[in-house]
Amino acid sequence: MYFGTVIKNIRESQGFSLIDIQKITGINESQLCRIESGARFPTNEQIILLANIYNLDEKELLIQRDSDKLLETI
Repeated sequence: MYFGTVIKNIRESQGFSLIDIQKITGINESQLCRIESGARFPTNEQIILLANIYNLDEKELLIQRDSDKLLETI
């Protein structure tokens, strides 16, 4: 999924490991891995946490997640 790929690329470009993000956000490493691989979508709360860490607009992330969810149903 597009959302997961974007989140993974941002994390890597900012030099964070999955463990780093887990420690900062409390989101389990396996959940983060599944989000980045497109196997699961993040909750609203997780998006807010990730947006704050990566200095992104949470509304844009919410829109992208919801767009990916919609495309998955087509």
